[in-house]
Amino acid sequence: MHTLTRGAVRRPWHAIVMIAGAYMAIGLPQHAVAEGNAKVNPDVSATGSYWTEERFRNAEPMPMPVGPADRSEIRRPMSSPDSQRSAASPGAPPSIEGGDGLGLQLYKLDKREEEGLTAPQPKRSDALRPMAFADSGAAFTNSRVLPPGATRTYPYRAIGKLFIFDGLGGATCSGAVIERRLVLTAAHCVYDEVGDFFFDHFTFVPAYDRGRAPLGRWNWQMVWVTTSWLNSDSSFPNNADFAIIQVADRRVGGRRATIGDVTGWLGWNAFATPDNHLTSLGYPGNLDRGERLQQTHAQVFDLEFPNAFLFGSYHSQGASGGPVAVNFGQRALGQPASPTRIIGVNSFEFLADWIVGASILNDEFLEILGQACARNRRNCSATSVVAGTLSTQ
Repeated sequence: MHTLTRGAVRRPWHAIVMIAGAYMAIGLPQHAVAEGNAKVNPDVSATGSYWTEERFRNAEPMPMPVGPADRSEIRRPMSSPDSQRSAASPGAPPSIEGGDGLGLQLYKLDKREEEGLTAPQPKRSDALRPMAFADSGAAFTNSRVLPPGATRTYPYRAIGKLFIFDGLGGATCSGAVIERRLVLTAAHCVYDEVGDFFFDHFTFVPAYDRGRAPLGRWNWQMVWVTTSWLNSDSSFPNNADFAIIQVADRRVGGRRATIGDVTGWLGWNAFATPDNHLTSLGYPGNLDRGERLQQTHAQVFDLEFPNAFLFGSYHSQGASGGPVAVNFGQRALGQPASPTRIIGVNSFEFLADWIVGASILNDEFLEILGQACARNRRNCSATSVVAGTLSTQ
């Protein structure tokens, strides 16, 4: 039996689907412009004013979609989805090390909430397992990111909580900065393919910690989703459960700065082979109520058709969109391998087991990244994209 349970969620997956009339009635801005697989935000200030202290506090972790009930029907041997191909881009540390006045208190936890998230957990009479295992045998380790201040250091500071208006109210996912102005998350965190509409009022809070935004909040300007998600039948695994959000610049220390200037950004590697030991990060609502950054370390356990790898993890709702990376951390002197390359995005879970599935970065990821980088020359660094064609360094 599990010593933890999947946290309760406000609503099941796709309970947010509504008819167009109801969608308009609840006040979603109708002036936002859809452009095929993308949506433009013509009024960044509207998102800034939407998020009040009460709305931040009441935002609930978005349910993580559920994988197939019987994995045996689509399970396949471990093999690379496209082992002959490679596309990658390095990350970069921040050029602005501190918050420089960006820090915000989004909302305050009461004394009992704060103590519950900082005090050591009491010992249980029924002995906890010394190691974490999914029932299917996948081994992993899980922990809060410690010390708490580590979330404000690179590369952790490039990871954050994404706040969303999903049509019924506030919801949360996870995400990571992958370029100067770009945040990577899951497609199901930004677009409802059954109701055929984009969510709204995306605001990203890097280094989020217990109601605090030490590096400020960054409001969206444009969002892109993949073709596979737009044409999805809501089943998982999905071939490309990715989305990229362009966020607006801020004034920092008297000058205009991108989010990447403040947080740095994480590198990525597409078409990754599955024989990897990985680190998965995010803000799952079933652990510390989603108030603290969590990390799982695990070996890839299995593959799922058409484009996902599986690993053991306690992460559940709210962790969607969080990065799954190899060599997470800072490069040591003499280290041969490049540090911190995202190879996938947390996408779905199996409710009967502690197994999470991640969409593997692929052609469709490269396509929307190319679109985002081509949108504005300041969105991306010169090493990643030239005229929409990605480098393979």
